[in-house]
Amino acid sequence: MIKTGTDKITVSEMFIIMVMSRLIVTLLYIPGAAKKLDVTDLIIQILFASVILMIFALPAYFFIKDGNNNGFFERCYSISPILSKLCAGFVFFSFIFLGLRVIMRFEIFTTTVIFPQSNLKFFLIILLLACLYCVLLGLDVLGRTAEIFFSVVILSIVFVIAVTMPRMRFTNFTPVFSDGIVQPFIASFYSVSVSVELFYPVLMKDKLYGKRTALIFPWIVSVFLFISLIAFFQAGVLGNYAMTQLFPFFTFTYMSSLGFIERLDALLTAVWIVCEFVKISMYIFICGKCVNTVFPRTSRNTGLFAVTAVLAGITLALKESYRVRGLLANTTVSTMIFSVIVILMPLIVLILEKKKAGKGEM
Repeated sequence: MIKTGTDKITVSEMFIIMVMSRLIVTLLYIPGAAKKLDVTDLIIQILFASVILMIFALPAYFFIKDGNNNGFFERCYSISPILSKLCAGFVFFSFIFLGLRVIMRFEIFTTTVIFPQSNLKFFLIILLLACLYCVLLGLDVLGRTAEIFFSVVILSIVFVIAVTMPRMRFTNFTPVFSDGIVQPFIASFYSVSVSVELFYPVLMKDKLYGKRTALIFPWIVSVFLFISLIAFFQAGVLGNYAMTQLFPFFTFTYMSSLGFIERLDALLTAVWIVCEFVKISMYIFICGKCVNTVFPRTSRNTGLFAVTAVLAGITLALKESYRVRGLLANTTVSTMIFSVIVILMPLIVLILEKKKAGKGEM
């Protein structure tokens, strides 16, 4: 029998989980919308995205800042039990979709770069089971695990950048705004849409202790500064060649060497697997909470087992479906998910709560 810990977590631990969860996208992919840009415009696009995200994050910020200490679904339930179930259902399918996309990208990366022509379904199932075991032990265990690996992840990335710095060429930073300023601005909306981590503290407000508001704007600034740093050095070393690569930061790392230390791409692979573990574990936890909200009589662990079974079953069933892969990579779907769960749902709950409070005073 698994001894379950607590689902309480410190703000600093949640901050680290959110950062590691967001780093996966940065370390492996250039957003599809951004591939139309020159590499220097990509950096400008990231700066645009940080400003836009600060505006879009306002509902989440006010949701966390107000005096109600309940979690998102609990606050939905106080308005209407049906509302809580509807929101939980949407969040469940959204994070199942996002989880499958993370798994798909992991498989593409592994079969393309590490083990070409290999079937990694078994390894993916092992990864899912490891994530399940972690969240069964409690959210606090996931938080401490992320905290332990966080410094290693950051130091590894900084080390790779430092080693590769001598290869930088400032001529790689030209041209700037070759297609005008409109294209970087439009492309910035995809970088915003993959930042669903902002929903973590909204959903689990009741499980956080510490200064919760630090999980919104400080997180945005920290993450986008780090992303800008990675993009800057990536541009300086690879130039526009980076925009032709499926995994540009991996190519950037592969080019690095330091005397007797070579193949630093293996270090990046380890870093990415750790971040992948944290991200999928969080998705399983969120979906498990959704199951418990829709089916209140279901135990916590049963919900987590059910979510993992769904992810594993779909992963095994999909095989090489390019149509499904195309759907999972669809930026329109991810933008819709972000818009609903990060912007609309917290905003609607705040409005309905204020309206209900106003009626109570009459």
